[in-house]
Amino acid sequence: EKECPMLGTRRTIGIVSGLVLAAGLYLTATPTQSVPSIMQAQQLEVVNADGTIVFSIRAAEAGGRLEVRDGAGATIFSAGVDPDDPKRFGLWEQSQRTIASQRRDLERQRRDLNHLITRLQEFERQNLKLGRNTRRGHEIDQYRSALARQDREIDNLERQVNRLSRQLNSLERRQ
Repeated sequence: EKECPMLGTRRTIGIVSGLVLAAGLYLTATPTQSVPSIMQAQQLEVVNADGTIVFSIRAAEAGGRLEVRDGAGATIFSAGVDPDDPKRFGLWEQSQRTIASQRRDLERQRRDLNHLITRLQEFERQNLKLGRNTRRGHEIDQYRSALARQDREIDNLERQVNRLSRQLNSLERRQ
């Protein structure tokens, strides 16, 4: 018996439809994989269109750390567990500001000290012209010695601020 070409097409459509229906029933009957409620990673980075990291969250040895960077990748703000004391929270942007403020104070103190030294030298010249080289000379020497001691103290403070700044930058690069 000869089949009508239309009947073969209907049968093919029926078979394909049945297979699609069976596959659909199978897929709905199997459990779907749910979205995990916890995502774990040691570091998450967000990059800009150029591929430069502009935001990162990461696990460090002492604890967690969050960084915000500018378009060039330089750290603008960093917060997290203090590597030296894991029970403390650190804001590194604030530390940089504090160091900059201390540096400005030291520069101001140095200018003031240099001004006092200049005035002292002028005072000595005037006293020598007037021939007053007795008790005043001794007081001037004491004053000069005190100013030199203050100058050395400012130098020491400046070295400490510079060392702290280098240590902070080093810590930020390591974290």
